[in-house]
Amino acid sequence: MRSHNARLGRAAEVYAKTGIAMKDGPINTFRGKFQYNLIRPVTYIQRHIDPTWQSYLASPPYPEYPSGLVGINAPLTQVLIREFGDVPVTDNAFAWKGLPTRQYPSISAMREEAAYSRVYAGIHYPFTQIASIEMGKELGNVIADLDLTPN
Repeated sequence: MRSHNARLGRAAEVYAKTGIAMKDGPINTFRGKFQYNLIRPVTYIQRHIDPTWQSYLASPPYPEYPSGLVGINAPLTQVLIREFGDVPVTDNAFAWKGLPTRQYPSISAMREEAAYSRVYAGIHYPFTQIASIEMGKELGNVIADLDLTPN
């Protein structure tokens, strides 16, 4: 907001839309999870390939598809892209722990890295992340199109 010199009204509208995205994303995601009820990679691999295989992250206790992280992240990032463009991002969330900042060439690059981290961790399939990003972008576009300007 500071880098765009957003006035109070615009800031309030962006905060409202990102808040809506953060709440509507999980609703869509968990509705889909229990509609499709897809098993996690660890379950599939243990049943059909290697009964001793473990994912790097513990698998959450609910169905795999669509992705929970992306279900929150993708609508939110899509609203930000619609508001500010697909701009470079600096992530300094863990600077307080002495960790270096992360640089991303765009918001969408950050979104994709977050999505694929779940594939590398062994808790999602690649197709789930691709589909979840697209679902999130659609929801984000609907939210970005809301007219929250007072009459």
